[in-house]
Amino acid sequence: MRRNRRFSFAGHLIAVAVSLGILSGCQSMVTSSAQPELPPIISKTIKDGKGQPYGRSDADSRYIKTSVKVSSNPAYGYSQINAIGVPVRDHRLYLNTLRGPEGQPIEYERLGACCYGPDHPAAKGPVDIYRIRVDGVSKEIFLFLDGYKEWTTELPMGFQQRK
Repeated sequence: MRRNRRFSFAGHLIAVAVSLGILSGCQSMVTSSAQPELPPIISKTIKDGKGQPYGRSDADSRYIKTSVKVSSNPAYGYSQINAIGVPVRDHRLYLNTLRGPEGQPIEYERLGACCYGPDHPAAKGPVDIYRIRVDGVSKEIFLFLDGYKEWTTELPMGFQQRK
C-alpha cells in the first residue's frame, strides 16, 4: 500500500508538471498570437530608454485644432501599406491630436523605421512604427506613419480627435 501511495504521489507530480508545461506553452502561444506581426526595425532612436519621439496626447503640446475626420478605411494607419501620410517634422503634432475611442489620452512611442511604403521609391524614406497605449486600455496599438507621402488629415478607426 505504501508503494502505491508513492507511485500515486509521483504520478500526480508528473501530471502537474505536464499540465503546467502545457499551460505555459499555451500562455506563450496566446501572447505571441495576440501581438501583430510587425516588420523588422531598420533604425531607431532611443533617449532615456524610450523610442523617440515619445509623448502623450494630454501633454501641453501643439495639436491639430481644425476638424479631422475618421477614415472610412478600417486598415488605414495599421500597416505600412496603409500608412498615414504625415511629414516627419509633424509626427508629434499628429500624434498629439489622437485620443482613444472614448476620448482618453494616448501615450505614443516611436519603435523605429521599419520598411518602405508602396507609394514611393525606396530612396524617399522609410515608414515609422509607433506603439500607442490608450489610457485605461491594456491592448497596445501599432500605427504606421509615412513621412514621405502626401499629407492625409484623417484619423484611424478607433480614434477620436483631441478637442
